[in-house]
Amino acid sequence: MIQTLAIADDLTGAAEIAGIGWRYGLAVRLARRPAGEFPEGLTVLDTDTRLLSAAGAAARVRKFLERVPAGRFGLVYKKTDSVLRGQIVAELGAAMSALGLEAALLLAQNPSRGRVIRDGRYLIDGVPLDRTPFGQDPDYPARTADVPALLGGQVRCIAPGQAPRDGINVAEAWAAGHVRQWASQIGGWVLPAGGADFFAAILEHGGHRACRAAAGRLQGTLLFVCGSASAHSRELAAAAPRHGVEVCNMPDEVFAGGSTDAWADRIADALKRSGRALMAIPQPVDPMPGAGRRVQSAVAQAVEQALRRCEAENLLLEGGATASAVCRRMGWHELEVEGELGPGVVQVRAAGGVQRLVLKPGSYRWPEAVWGR
Repeated sequence: MIQTLAIADDLTGAAEIAGIGWRYGLAVRLARRPAGEFPEGLTVLDTDTRLLSAAGAAARVRKFLERVPAGRFGLVYKKTDSVLRGQIVAELGAAMSALGLEAALLLAQNPSRGRVIRDGRYLIDGVPLDRTPFGQDPDYPARTADVPALLGGQVRCIAPGQAPRDGINVAEAWAAGHVRQWASQIGGWVLPAGGADFFAAILEHGGHRACRAAAGRLQGTLLFVCGSASAHSRELAAAAPRHGVEVCNMPDEVFAGGSTDAWADRIADALKRSGRALMAIPQPVDPMPGAGRRVQSAVAQAVEQALRRCEAENLLLEGGATASAVCRRMGWHELEVEGELGPGVVQVRAAGGVQRLVLKPGSYRWPEAVWGR
């Protein structure tokens, strides 16, 4: 078995890659801090750099890779956001330097989800990226669908069949066959980087095959944690009552920076009554600097308080910032992968503990399996 290392800039992206490794039969380790030991199979590290400055993100990636015996790995993969949010160029540059590589091949888009790059433009289901909800992302709004412009003009786009050159190469792909073609071009001098489709194709090119099926419906009590007012979060909150899940909206005073005590009481009471609750943020995004982190901190604090008052056997976390804030608050730094409920929706357990978590990126939908029963 080829020993593999993947480095992601947020927790749900790390979990997505870990879930793919599990699906393809690999032994998987998922960690949120620099690893001192690298067991056989797949090690996935979450650098939690999505919201850092370019310099801060690059420094943290270098710190993580300082402890990596690069020659030990047959494959090192840099996971990026599928719609090119985050400090992608800075992190790729830091990783290339730390690993002694001259080139990176970036295939972030997932054609399996209608996300493609063609002729230098990013489209989702045929719609330019800047005209989708990602154009209003609170942290990294897409102002254009032009990929070099999105990445600061420091990359080149190459079409299927072209060879990567030194520097950062964006691999255009608008079909599954293109992704497989790029996976066959990975050589020892190139850092492969990007999304879930590309990682799975690389594993398949290396001889791995999907051998584990998605897990069944969740059993036991449920606490959903939605850390944003995204369209998918609103859909979930609208569907929740039909499944016997009580929606506990963040009070305005908490959103403004007040105490989380009463909100946590309400969440715990809902869990005691029906065993099913959903924490939601109905307020519009606050554009003020630091507001997002303040809100995520309040969410994490309320989760901790509610779980002290009433156990939830399944804690479902939506979005990388939310998942990171909660795991940081609870001191969960090592996670054991137990399976996938669907692509990108990964079931893990806090190492050494009893808490089961289900993690997913904010832009993915929850599968029906999460409702249980």
